[in-house]
Amino acid sequence: MQSLLGKCACRSQIRDDCHASTLLRARVYAMPCARDAVEEFIAALAALEPQEHGFSYIAADQARWRADYLDALPASRRGPLHGLLIPIKDLSDVAGMPTTLGSAERSYQAQRTNPLVERLEAAGAIIPGKSVAAELGMTGYTEPVGQPTPDNPLLAGCTPGGSSGGAAVAVARGLVPVAHGSDGGGSLRIPAAACGLSTIKPERRHPGAGLATAGFLGTDLRFLAALSGIRQDPRRLKVGLMLTPLWTPDAPVSAPARTAVTYAAHQLANKGHEIVEIPYLAGVNVPQLFHAFRTIFSTSLQQVPRTPQESAIVSWLRECGRKAGENHRRETLELLHAVSGPQGSIAQALEVDLLLSPMLTYPPPPHHHFSDRDPEENFWEQTRWSPWASLFNLTGMSAIYQPWGATPGVGVHLGAIRCRPGAVYHAALELEEYAHDWDA
Repeated sequence: MQSLLGKCACRSQIRDDCHASTLLRARVYAMPCARDAVEEFIAALAALEPQEHGFSYIAADQARWRADYLDALPASRRGPLHGLLIPIKDLSDVAGMPTTLGSAERSYQAQRTNPLVERLEAAGAIIPGKSVAAELGMTGYTEPVGQPTPDNPLLAGCTPGGSSGGAAVAVARGLVPVAHGSDGGGSLRIPAAACGLSTIKPERRHPGAGLATAGFLGTDLRFLAALSGIRQDPRRLKVGLMLTPLWTPDAPVSAPARTAVTYAAHQLANKGHEIVEIPYLAGVNVPQLFHAFRTIFSTSLQQVPRTPQESAIVSWLRECGRKAGENHRRETLELLHAVSGPQGSIAQALEVDLLLSPMLTYPPPPHHHFSDRDPEENFWEQTRWSPWASLFNLTGMSAIYQPWGATPGVGVHLGAIRCRPGAVYHAALELEEYAHDWDA
């Protein structure tokens, strides 16, 4: 399926493929007045405090100008995303807007626009501002330096997750139906889980591209798939059920999280998929694999200048990267090539098509639950909270998170091992009816 960001998307075909919600149909496919959508958004923001809306920068004037330009276009020239407001994570540049990288000290005025954002705008989207991110995108919670800490709309006083925490807040608060983010270790999937949203972590194109990929969070999985150009691929899968935390096997997993995933496995079996339990990664040096993740993650900071108010966890990760050194990084990248893709060593060891697990081991904790700890313990507590996600940043394979009922943090994580994104998406859709009815 062609992405909604493609050049020749047919509006009627998009409508059939997405089966989008009524709100998305009205705002995207029926092409309403873009200026009205912007004014509604600005009015909603005015009633909220900065920690409630999740934005680091609000581009009200730019959004109005953009809306007026789009509304003046004849219907034949309007894109499939006409009038849709999509905030951009504050790690990516949008010309004319500040980029803070999650720290007021790091702020600069962007002169160019990120290519993905350009494609969104070419399809008719409006960028209403930048969503708050964790400093340099380095944590699974969002406490930016010198900026308000966004609050979880579902659990007041608790983290919305990170590093795309502001994006998740904006969607969960109902300000926008979809938001841009990125995922280098769970940074889309953790906030989606914390705020009761869906998300798709796309495949990485090649191992040399690093750990992170850009994507979107939202409430409608079909629309997220359409944005990503993913079409269903119905096929019988061998699904590995993993309830034991991957990187921290002794960490307890909440009963609701275990129950939801076990029930999801039962429903997939009813759909004809083969389910096998995987208590651990047999044949894989798990400590070496996790050390590889931390090495790649931390050495990326070596080219980023230190700032006076840099957070303790970023400084600690920077030092980890310095100690690892360039030679170790090269060795680690070789390992990354070996484990990546459907033919990599992870796929060969697991011998399943898809891995089914929880996303979080416990509900979103209060603000500063992580940052009040010693930096190393902070890092390990984040790992205990989300011990499955980063495997798919290492392998580069796609993954989907889907909330299960209305309890924040309870949902299913589906990660591709040997299958392609369309098969993961199809499995997620097979679970959709059960996910919505879980609390009923």
